[in-house]
Amino acid sequence: MAPEIADVQSGESIASEWGDSLRDRTVQRYADAAERTTEHPSPAQGDLSFLADDQTVWVFSASGWVNIARPVQAADVAGGVASGFEVDNSTEVNGPTNLGTSLVDVASVTLSIPAGWGSWKCFAYASYVIQAGAAGSGDITETRIRIDGTDQQLKVHSVTADENFTDDGSVGGRRTGMTTTGNRSVSLRARSQTAGATETIRDIFLYARAVRTS
Repeated sequence: MAPEIADVQSGESIASEWGDSLRDRTVQRYADAAERTTEHPSPAQGDLSFLADDQTVWVFSASGWVNIARPVQAADVAGGVASGFEVDNSTEVNGPTNLGTSLVDVASVTLSIPAGWGSWKCFAYASYVIQAGAAGSGDITETRIRIDGTDQQLKVHSVTADENFTDDGSVGGRRTGMTTTGNRSVSLRARSQTAGATETIRDIFLYARAVRTS
């Protein structure tokens, strides 16, 4: 394969075209993104830039300037970091949990958000089985996904008067624009509308993923 930049021959002076091509393949430094746009209005794929205002390095791709994340460290992998941009975790709860009329956490996971993340978004999903022994007509079980202290999507189950009623269920939740780092909690919450309905929730699978956005 021929070199992308022509070789300099012995005794040959370096031409401006060769020098400019070499310069364009180094990391160019700018005060901020606005200065980069002014001084480098027509970037090519593969161009690199450093912004002094937030100490970040960027690469230009087909979709525009993309922030290059810091390399993944061994400690990140142990803590659940899938890459410099993603963190995930999951859990299973097989045994039954009795439900009252107040929302309670029935399963939870922790997402360890690296300190270097400026902002992030999160999606969580849970599947489960609702079971009601001697349920009364009109009893309702409500499930919600809670992401970092805020309830998200909900699902409501109408439970009949049948003895030992069971229902497979699932619920998802999504939250964006978060900036707090460190250990953040994601949970599945559930409740029964009628006291004494002896409803339980079991066979829970909860999965949560956080994605860095800046």
